[in-house]
Amino acid sequence: MNRALLLLFLITMLTGCFSGRKTSHERMMKGAPEWVLQTPNHPSYYHGVGMVPKDQQFDYREKARQVALNELAGSISVNISSSSALNYFEFDHLSSEFFRDNIRMSTQEYLEGYELIGNWENDEQYWVYYRLSKARYQQIKQERISRALNISQSKFDQARLLADQGRMTDALGFYVRAFEDIHDFIGEDLTTRIDGQEKPYATALMSDLAKQMQHLSLVFPMEKVMIKPGSLVAPVEPVVVNRNSDPIAGIPVITKFSWLPGRRSEAVTDATGRFRVIPAGLKPGMRNERMVSSIDVEKIVSQNSSDVVVQKFFEIVQLSAFTLPIEVVPPVFYISAKTQVASARSSLAADAGFDAEISRLLRQEGFVITNEQTHADYSVIIQTNVSAPVKHGSRYSGSVIASIDLLDSQGNSIRSMQIDDVAGIGMSSAQAIEDAFNSLKSKFRITVYPELIKPLF
Repeated sequence: MNRALLLLFLITMLTGCFSGRKTSHERMMKGAPEWVLQTPNHPSYYHGVGMVPKDQQFDYREKARQVALNELAGSISVNISSSSALNYFEFDHLSSEFFRDNIRMSTQEYLEGYELIGNWENDEQYWVYYRLSKARYQQIKQERISRALNISQSKFDQARLLADQGRMTDALGFYVRAFEDIHDFIGEDLTTRIDGQEKPYATALMSDLAKQMQHLSLVFPMEKVMIKPGSLVAPVEPVVVNRNSDPIAGIPVITKFSWLPGRRSEAVTDATGRFRVIPAGLKPGMRNERMVSSIDVEKIVSQNSSDVVVQKFFEIVQLSAFTLPIEVVPPVFYISAKTQVASARSSLAADAGFDAEISRLLRQEGFVITNEQTHADYSVIIQTNVSAPVKHGSRYSGSVIASIDLLDSQGNSIRSMQIDDVAGIGMSSAQAIEDAFNSLKSKFRITVYPELIKPLF
């Protein structure tokens, strides 16, 4: 019985709370217009209702206005015409959503023609209601499209004229700016009259630009570059020409190198249409490489428009890349090794094979070894001095000193290095000297050899 009374008491209390809340809400919304109680849904209008609390630390009237206009803009559907540039050019899903989002942003930015229907407030809230006639919105949009098309077409005509005059750099700028004028409407059917025919304007503009850019060619002065490490690498000077083989100045070009992933060289053609590229950074072991040059469409666009939508759209322009093969010719080495021993007991040092180790390292890099110094690009001259082994109890110790000189084909010194007092231990004098030479080889391989050939690269 007590439990039943407790349950009845709780139900009564909860009913009173809900009733109190309902009464409070009804009291706060007393006298509110219908559009506050329920968002309007008239089919001939777009609607936007905004509400903000009054206790916020800002101009609540202006904030409510912004909320209402954002809702109004958001109610305007974004429809992509089947004959629009967005459907003509194939974009992936992420790119399509990018353009849709920016069309929505443009709709909010250029929202006009709306009317204030009313505002209402109570002690805690401020409400405002705007609406826009769908017919009026379409009229305003068509007027904006017409103005944009007129401005854009004048730049399109100028771009074509400049291209015919061979002023391709200026022409490309006008093509980009012509597209910028209509980029807010790339989802619309912008059919207009071009060359006496009705054509989708944005696709005609982009197709004409692509055709003009495909008429540009990048010509290398040779079919292949042969480079020998250590020799002077001459710059390569390609030229950009039009379909009449006339050189074109002011064209930005990028060059990428197969042996330097992620790195690129940027240049702009001079008055003769040329630009300069130095194939630097070659390393040991390279044979068949290439450098690839192409017109830098991204830079052309960014130099003429800072709009991210324009820059994103021009990613569809794909131009041919021009490849120059580079053959890295391995240098030829001659090795001369002489050993000076302190006593007859050290004579085995001459057979320790230090020169053979140097030959092995050079061949491992792909270099060529010759027995004729006159046929060599470089000579490695080795002089080793072996000290007389000293007995310590049952063991012997010995040491080796080596000097290594790298000479060019004219006998000029390129690099000189010295390895001092490399010690060895063995049960005999021969073993001690052999151990010293093994340590010498290891030290040469790890620390000396990389520094010795560095000047060649």
